[in-house]
Amino acid sequence: MLLQMILTNQFTMKTNKRILNILFLGLILFIRYTSPVDAQALTKAEKMPSFPRGEAAMQKFITDNLKYPEDAQKAGTQGRVTAQFIVTAEGEIDNIRIIRGISPSCDAEVVRVIKAMPKWVPGEDNGKVAAVYYALPIVYKLPLKDSKNK
Repeated sequence: MLLQMILTNQFTMKTNKRILNILFLGLILFIRYTSPVDAQALTKAEKMPSFPRGEAAMQKFITDNLKYPEDAQKAGTQGRVTAQFIVTAEGEIDNIRIIRGISPSCDAEVVRVIKAMPKWVPGEDNGKVAAVYYALPIVYKLPLKDSKNK
């Protein structure tokens, strides 16, 4: 019905664009949420996967690359997005899923940044490299407004 209204020009062009963008983003997130789970990946390993050069390097990578979506800023959206992904035995990131989100645009931005990460150091279990699930929380927090500038 909504698509029919769009196609018959019952909305303005600007509204049509926004609706189509929202539908497209929803489709992308639907595909990510329904991707198959790798049955070979471990949930725990003797040695968990790690970001190259450690935790501090990962925090710097996220800080340098994560952008706060403009629509989320305008809406005052804040909170923690938790993503889960598999670090393969080769150190590649696979099967990224948002397991706790705050908005479609913030969730999509977290997925984008995780996809941009370099290869990880894979996990190990029983002396062998293994694919392991990893959960990563990323916090969006708006800066406090200065009461003197109001």
